[in-house]
Formats: sequence, structure tokens, C-alpha cells
Amino acid sequence: MGICDFSSVIQTIKEYISDSRELSQTDLLYEVFATFINDEENSGYDFDIALVCKWFNGQKALTPKISRYYQEHQMEDVLINDIRENVVPLFYDASMCAEKTYDLLMLDDTISGTMKAHITEQFPRSDPEGIARLIGRTLYFTLQRNFIKHTDDTMLSIAEGKLSPAVSTYIIGSNPPLPCKYFVGRQAEIKNIRDVLTGSGKVFLHGIAGMGKSETAKAYAKTYRKEYTNQIYIFYSGSLQRDIASLEFVNDPFDATEEELFRQHNRFLRTLKEDTLLIIDNFNIESDPDPILAVVMKYSCHVLLTTRNLISGGESIYLDELDLGAQEALMQNLYKDAADHEHAISSIIFNVQNHTFAIELAARMLQKGIMTPEELSERLFFAPVDMSSSDKIKVSKDGETEKATYADHIRTLFGLYKLAPEYHDILRCMTLMPEKGASKKYFARWMGITNLNPVSELIEIGLIHEGEGHRISIHGIIQKLIIAELKPSISGCKNFLENIQYDCTLHGNDEPDYYDAIPEVIDKAILSLTCDEPMLLLRVVEDAYAYFDRPNTYVDMSFWLSFMESMIEKEGIGDVRDRILLLDYKASQARDDDDNGEALKYEKEAASLITEVTADNALLYSNVHANLGTLYCMRGELDNARPHIEEGIRILKEFDLLYMHDAIPQTCLFAQLQAAYGNVDAALGILKKAGKVVAREISVYSTDYANIEETIGSILASAGKTRDAIDHFRNVLKAYAEIYEYDPECLCRICERLCTYFPKPDDARFSLLDNARSLCDKKLG
Repeated sequence: MGICDFSSVIQTIKEYISDSRELSQTDLLYEVFATFINDEENSGYDFDIALVCKWFNGQKALTPKISRYYQEHQMEDVLINDIRENVVPLFYDASMCAEKTYDLLMLDDTISGTMKAHITEQFPRSDPEGIARLIGRTLYFTLQRNFIKHTDDTMLSIAEGKLSPAVSTYIIGSNPPLPCKYFVGRQAEIKNIRDVLTGSGKVFLHGIAGMGKSETAKAYAKTYRKEYTNQIYIFYSGSLQRDIASLEFVNDPFDATEEELFRQHNRFLRTLKEDTLLIIDNFNIESDPDPILAVVMKYSCHVLLTTRNLISGGESIYLDELDLGAQEALMQNLYKDAADHEHAISSIIFNVQNHTFAIELAARMLQKGIMTPEELSERLFFAPVDMSSSDKIKVSKDGETEKATYADHIRTLFGLYKLAPEYHDILRCMTLMPEKGASKKYFARWMGITNLNPVSELIEIGLIHEGEGHRISIHGIIQKLIIAELKPSISGCKNFLENIQYDCTLHGNDEPDYYDAIPEVIDKAILSLTCDEPMLLLRVVEDAYAYFDRPNTYVDMSFWLSFMESMIEKEGIGDVRDRILLLDYKASQARDDDDNGEALKYEKEAASLITEVTADNALLYSNVHANLGTLYCMRGELDNARPHIEEGIRILKEFDLLYMHDAIPQTCLFAQLQAAYGNVDAALGILKKAGKVVAREISVYSTDYANIEETIGSILASAGKTRDAIDHFRNVLKAYAEIYEYDPECLCRICERLCTYFPKPDDARFSLLDNARSLCDKKLG
């Protein structure tokens, strides 16, 4: 510990006198001991500069002549008065000087509590009298105590502000607990904590409940215990002021209030340096932020906080799942026969979503012999969070030991029941989000909420995780708990599903940011939502199928198709429109499988169901006819194709749909059919008119415009009009250059495709490739 002696007190006084005063060490002693110097008894006495320097540095004791003078005459009040009159006016921050002097006194465990109480009587006071009384009484005390020479290196380091004083004998029971005996893994995370603390001094170790944040913090303290002079542990109670005040200092006044204890302890903690580690464990905030956090973040020592919250204002490390090897080791540590049931143990870990605390609960159940690993694996497969078992498990967590069933432990851990209903609605819809996360702004859009405040609050309390690029997700075990506790349903997520459905009606060859997220949303809606409004979900899946039914899609379309088939054909959900749509989708699936005969059978069956055409079904029915015509064209049966293609166009014209986005493929198909029958001019006329509408209503840089121009070029190329065809293909390249952000590889592939329309591809290849290069060069330039 630091020593409160004449050297340390006089150096503190000197520290708070501004350099502009040009007051030397000797001059300062003249002011402090003014009565001594002016007394006739001491006439002729003068200070030796070299000796004064040693007094300040603690290398020599203050001359007994001065000490005896003040003690024999009991001149404490005189010394206080000289300090008030001569020294306090010199301070640039008198209150801070008094606080530092107070710290010197209180941190010296060689001074009795009675003496400290006498010296600090009436402190704190910020008036000159109160400041002078504290400094004067402390200095008067140092004149009486035995001299201890400052020769120890650590003592000098403490005096120079390089090291913290050792606190093990001063604060009772402050050391961090050891990690639990079955703790495994986290070596990389522990090293990361060290790296971040070394750089910034403060770390929030955050993550969902039950991942092992507290044990990781304790393991960090154990790993690096030799690198810290002190380690202080606080378990957060909900108030940092109360927790800091509750630290048990050996010299705490018996009758001090919480506020007084906090002020004294906080003052001490502020003196600690980077060689001290302060752990604040379980810093979980459910409502307003703790006002004392800002105070703690200003400490000079290393501060490690474990929390479920995402807290701004400091470096954060997210504690994710243990690696699989560590999970298996944890199971082995708690259940000694784990190695004999390797497959079942792996299944248990998988079924509890790799969640650390859930793995511990499962292992303790096995160790008690409640059920076999195979039985437990099966039970957890069907109910990973709400498994029915009346057997209670005793678990120590966050400093408390509790006995409860597996399901009650999980339920208590996350505390969904504590949340307001509006948060429940958000969490229900979050169960549909992809496991890898998706854009926060798109989630808000699908939820139909005007601001992200409730989402941000759930992120802050640790139930929703926000990763890079503001992608949000929930951990698998939280998803299972929400499904078990909050029972998300189609009707409960209606607004969310309808907004997903709307996005699925925005067909196009482009892929917006939310494109990759929708398939998993649809899959989860089918698998996990209570099916109380089956028609709504059927229509959502139908529109999603149309949106993703494109070449080279990665989506498992057969799953959606089987769902629609089950709903329509087995459950009797839907009307004739839904049955026609199902047959059209089955035909598309067969065509993807190169079974054109099966595809033709489904499309003919769909066409046979078409009766009355209305504005609501016109686009679907025209599309069925177009698809049927396409299949006949692929078989070379133009005469069979023609009536269906023409019927499709007729429906589009009747309902003024000819030039809308979804009708463009039919328009192009109809023009190709006209050209195939020799009506090239009519075909070109149809396409040019469509091109003008699309250019005006959409853009010349759209896929619709590119498709029209490509069809025109293909007809001209087949007619032997190479130069005219190339002109239109240049428009195609110009549109795709913008769409694909001038990617040379994409444009080269498009050039190769366009060349296939010519009887002699080399006639156009050089010209098109040169045009593609020019577009890219112009953009780069």
C-alpha cells in the first residue's frame, strides 16, 4: 500500500500549485511553515536546497527541529491557518488537492480508523477553511509518525503514478471467483479480451443468456492473474452506485451512508492504474441505463463487463457458441459416460441449438440418470425448450443455486414473460428471419413499423443479435422458446407475411437485397406458424413460387410445390384459380426436369379449367396459354402453338395488360410466332410499340427493354439483316451494362449468347465484343 507521510503529502500539495507561480520546493516550505520561520526562536534557520529535495522524495526524514516545534507547542491549528492563508490561494484546483490528500490518508492501512476519522472530521468541504483543515491535519499527523525511507521500486512507481497500490489487504473479498471446474474452451476469446483491453482498457463481453460470459470473464482473470497487481470483482445488482458502495473496505466508517461510501470507494477506484482489472459481471439492464456507468468508463484501470445488452460507448466482443469440440468436452465433463453414447450426445447438442447452458442442463439430467442419452435426444428433438419432465435439476448460475425443471430453467433464463406485448409481436415475426440474419431495415418494412425503436430495444437487451451490415437474427434456442411460449401464428404474423407477399409480386430478373432472405422466411412460415389462416399462407407461397421460378434458382421449389399441393388437393383450400396455378407450377417443374411431355400434360389440364376470364385472373390465364404455346413450339408444333399464343395475347389486349412487366415475355413470344409464320413486319411492329411503352414507362436500362430489343435483333438476324440486328443488340448491351454495373465478364457472356442468333456467329462477334469493351472503358474513363 502507499504510505501517507510527509513526502507524499507535500508532493501532492506541490502538484496542485501552478507552474506559473514559479514556486520552488523551498519556497513552498516557507509558506507552509511560515509561523516556524518567523518565530524568533528559529531566527537564522534556513532551508538547505539539497536536503529539501530529499524530504520531498522521501529519502530523508524532515528535520526534527520543525517536527518538535509544532508538536511541543501543539500547533495543529497554527499549521492549518498558515496553509489556509498562504497555500490554498495558490492552488489551481484546491478541491482536487484535498481529495488526493484524502485518498493518501484513507488508502494507508497502517493508520487506524480512529485517527482517519479525526483527521477527516467535517470533510468533504470545498471552502478554503475545510480544505485547509483536511490538508493541515494530515500534514500535522505526518510530522508525528516514524519515517520510512522510499527505497522500494514499487513504492516509487506508486508515487510516480505508474502502478496501483495492492488492495488485497484493504478490500475484503474483492477477488474474482475461479471459473467453474468444468469450464472448457474460449482460449481465442480470452486472448481477444486481452488484446482489446490492452488497446482501449474497457470491454463489454456481450451475448445471449447462458453462453458462458461470466465464466469466460473469470477464466480471463485466472489466465492473466500474474499480469495484474489487483483484480476486483463486482456482481451487478442493478445499481453500480450500490455495488461500488458495497465493496468492503477495512476502514469504512460504521455509520456511513451508501452515498458516502460510494464517494469514498469511487475516489479510491479512480486512483487505480492499468495494472488493475475490474470485472463487473452480469451487467444486464432492462430499462434505463445505469448513470454510474459513465463514471466507471473513466477509470484508468482495465474494466471488463459481461452483459446481455448491446451497449454503445465502448469496445464490444460478442460471445458466440462454443466450438463443437468444446461442447462435447463440456458434456463429457458433466456426464462421464458421454463417450459411450457418441451419436446420441451429438444429437442432444444439435437439438438444444448448441446452447451452452442447455447443454449443461442436459448433461446434468443424464448424470442423475433421469433418462438415457437416446431417450433425452428424442425428447429434445420434439421439444428442445419445453420438454416435459418433472425432475428438477440443481444448477449454480450468476452466483445463485436453483432447483427447477429443464423447461423452467430455460424459461427463467430468457424471461420472455417479462416483456410487453408489443415486443412479443416482434419476436414472433423474428422467428421467420433467416438464421444468418437479414437487413434490419427490411424487417421493419415487413413488420410495417414506422421506426426501429422496439427492435433496437430488443437488440440492446440481448434477445435479438445485430451483426455486420445491420443484419439481425435470433439464436436458435430463443426461436424455439418463442415458438413454444408465444405460439406465433399466420394471423399473428399477417402484416409481416402480406408485406413479404407484396415484395414477391415485384417480379424481375434483378435481385434486390432482400431476395436471398425471402425463401427461408417462407420455409419457416410453412414449418413453424400455427396454421389458423391457411388461405393467406397459400397465397403467399404461390406468389413466392412465381417470384423464384427462374433458371438456376437455388431455392427448393419442390418443397413449396408439395405444400401447395397438400393445401389445395388434400385440404381443399383455395378455388379454381389456385388449382390452375398449381398445375402451371407443376408444368414449370417438369420442364425444369426436361420432361416436356409431363409439362404439356399439366398445362393442358390447367387450360381446360379456364372458364370465365376476369381482370383478376386475366394475367394468369394468358400466361397459361402462353406457356402451352411455348411447349408446342419446343416440339415444333407451330399450328398447335398458334391458337394458345394468340389467345394469350387477346386476353392481355382485352384487359389492357399487353405492355406491363409480367406480359412482356408473352409479347415477345407472340412476335416470334408471327415472324415464324412469315409476318416479320407485323412482329417488328408489335415489338417496337412495346419498346416505346417500356422506354417511357420503365426505362431503356431495364430487363424488359433488353428482352424486347433482343427479340427484335433475333428476328432481324434470322431474316439476314445482320447490320440492323447488331444495332438492336447494342441496345441490349447498353441496358445490361447498366444493370450489371459494367461487369466485363457478364457483358462477354451476353455477347456470346447474342451471336448464336446469327447463321454465322463470327459475323457479329467482333462488333459486339468491341461495343461491350467500349461501354466498360467509357464508364471507367
